[in-house]
Amino acid sequence: MVLTRVLMFYLFVPFLLAQEGYYWRFYTGNTPSDALEPGKDDNHEAIYVGMTKHENFTLLPGTIYPRQKKVVYEYGLAEHNADIDVLILCTKDEEQFQWDKVHMGMTISQVTKNNKLQMVLAGSDRSRLLYVGRTTIPRSQTVIGKILVINDTLDFMWVAQGGEGWSVKDYEVLLYDPRVTVRTECYYWRFYTGNTPSDALKSGKDDNNEAIYVGMTKHENLTLLPGTIYPRQKKVVYEYGFAGHSSDIDVLILCAKPESRFQWDKVHKDMKVAQVTKNNTLQMVLAGSEKGYPFYVGRTTIPRNQTVIGKAWANGDVVGFMHYTESGKGWAIMDYEVLLYDPTFIVGTGCFRNYININIFND
Repeated sequence: MVLTRVLMFYLFVPFLLAQEGYYWRFYTGNTPSDALEPGKDDNHEAIYVGMTKHENFTLLPGTIYPRQKKVVYEYGLAEHNADIDVLILCTKDEEQFQWDKVHMGMTISQVTKNNKLQMVLAGSDRSRLLYVGRTTIPRSQTVIGKILVINDTLDFMWVAQGGEGWSVKDYEVLLYDPRVTVRTECYYWRFYTGNTPSDALKSGKDDNNEAIYVGMTKHENLTLLPGTIYPRQKKVVYEYGFAGHSSDIDVLILCAKPESRFQWDKVHKDMKVAQVTKNNTLQMVLAGSEKGYPFYVGRTTIPRNQTVIGKAWANGDVVGFMHYTESGKGWAIMDYEVLLYDPTFIVGTGCFRNYININIFND
């Protein structure tokens, strides 16, 4: 099945943000204009920083090769690749980034100049954080690797090349300087580590009348899927297999500027996607997939007037059930609200319309 959607990319308005100058977008074969370029391949073509999941593993970084339209990464001393549920690192100010030479055994304080800079988070391994690194391999090509950190000290960096995985002791680490004016787009995903970004999209209230947010994570060996972030719990809660689950690692949070571009519309199962999107003048917000079918962001209201985020299915040109969790159980409903985004330019928002047709999924 080939499901084609029209995605929009925009011009931007600058503003000051602390520690929020980079973000991750879904990579679906076309490279966003704001993707961070870290080097060249052996054909002297640009490569990019990607992030995906490996089977029952957590998220981890790798190298995106636009000619192949996939991310290549290391796991288990072998080379792997993926072309679905791939994220790409983006920024509007590459000047905020630098690649510094480091080596195994250096402390985080040394690497970050006493925390004035930040290493770029890109997944985890058994609750140990993974960061973005790179090295140069034969024929002067750059590859992206995963840097392990153990007890606040740099460990090996792992890379994939020639079908095998390799560990290196000397490499470069990607560092970000948050002390610079940055610019960002209309919506995007950031890592959620317990602190809610100032531009996170508020999506309702919990039973304590506190704001909830749209999260995205992975479930075991499944692909990415959406859920509800509860800031008090510092985790995302989601449904899978008609049961409730939660995660506090490898969680992404939906962010937006401005919120006025979003609306929640009532929909029902078997409604035409064209009807939901007003003949494609609006966009449903993508938040993962399963077996090639996309998940979109939905919500509903449950007892005590609290809002929960769910995964809304789309099967071809019609919407399906929305699945969500309540009290540890999973539920499927036919009537719910779906999150819609308006890409039309509005004076003063800093976002402009620019159509690019891309394939979301190939099956």
